[in-house]
This record gives sequence, structure tokens and C-alpha cells, in this order.
Amino acid sequence: MRGLVILPSANSHGKHDQTGAFLPESQKFQRLHGIPDDHVVLVDLSKDQGARAAEVLAKVVALGKGEPILNILFAGHGLRGSLPQLRGVTAPKLAGVLASVKHPAARVYLAACSTGDGTPAEPLTGVGGDGGFADGVRDAFAQAGSVDVWVTAHVTAGHAFWNPEVRRFEGKGLQGAAAGGTYLVPHGDPKLFAKWRRHMKETDLRFRIHLMTPAEVRAEIETA
Repeated sequence: MRGLVILPSANSHGKHDQTGAFLPESQKFQRLHGIPDDHVVLVDLSKDQGARAAEVLAKVVALGKGEPILNILFAGHGLRGSLPQLRGVTAPKLAGVLASVKHPAARVYLAACSTGDGTPAEPLTGVGGDGGFADGVRDAFAQAGSVDVWVTAHVTAGHAFWNPEVRRFEGKGLQGAAAGGTYLVPHGDPKLFAKWRRHMKETDLRFRIHLMTPAEVRAEIETA
């Protein structure tokens, strides 16, 4: 599966976020999935927002001219409505570029805080996160023809990869917007969620969840 990794080029001012989390975790992800170095795109934080956004999108477009890129990781800071280190890149713009190959089943992992946030989860269906960044990425992918896309994103602030608060937004074959997503592992079973939290930190499951169904995730953590 052809892959793409996008992450910041350096630490944010006064922080060790890139060297402490985004870079080492992205490198583990890259090795696990066999993604070559020329498919790693660095967000140049020394440039202004407009320049860094244009550069990243141009690189992604160039890489997307070959066979479809299906396994996509963004590792960086996130907010409910944006990626702060790529603030000039809206969800529709990012998805439009990533979906330019029009493959119906891309798998996108936003290892970025709060991008899976949005409307609260409905008590009966568990659906929530509508109106957030990940929801917008899924909607834009679907509108571009990637109707079976999965976008996996963190709902709250926390470690870029260890955070167990994860939502899945699926295209479900619909060419257009859908309403929110559901937790990959719901909170209803405290023992199961505790195992999930431990697995996210201690195993390589955190690098594979965006390729797995909720049932596959649950089976792995229940049988371990």
C-alpha cells in the first residue's frame, strides 16, 4: 500500500514536540508500513503559513501523480477546526489534493489533537464529531470521489499517537457530506477501554488502527 507521511520539520518554539513525539513516532510508522523517505513531506516551520501550505500541497500533488496513495499520515498539532502548523490548508483543500487520484478507499490518520472533535456524541448512535476538521476531510474526500475513505483522528488533546480518544469517520460509499463519526473503542466497557489505552501506548497498534475496523481493533485488544 503506497503511503505518505506529513509532519513538521522542527520543534515548535520552546517545545520538543517534533523531536519528542512527531518525528520518532512517524519514523516507526514509516518503517512498519515500508514508506520510502521520498514519501515523507516536511512542513517547513521557518516559512510563513502561506508558503509552507503551498510547498506541502505541491509536494503532495507531485507524489500523487504515480499510483494511488492509500495510507496517509499527518502527525502534528491539531485543533477542532484546523491544523495549526498548516493553518492555510482547510479540510476541503487538503482532502482535495490528497484525493486527486480519486481512489475510493484511502486511509487517512490525523495523529493530531482534537481534529476528531465536533458535535457531542448522540446517546443512542454514538455518532459525534460533526463539523470538526476530520469530519470535513472525510466529506471532502467523498465529494472528490473517494467514497469509501476512512479518516481516523484524535478527539481530545493528548499525545499525538498514544491518545486512546479516537474517532473514525467513514465515507460509507456516499459521494457527499455525512454526519460525524464514531469512537473506534467506545467508553462503555471500562476494562476494555483500559486495555485499549495500554495497547495504544505499549504496542504498535497505534500505527495500524487507521487500517482496521472497530471489530478488528476490539478483537486484538481482547485476545492479547
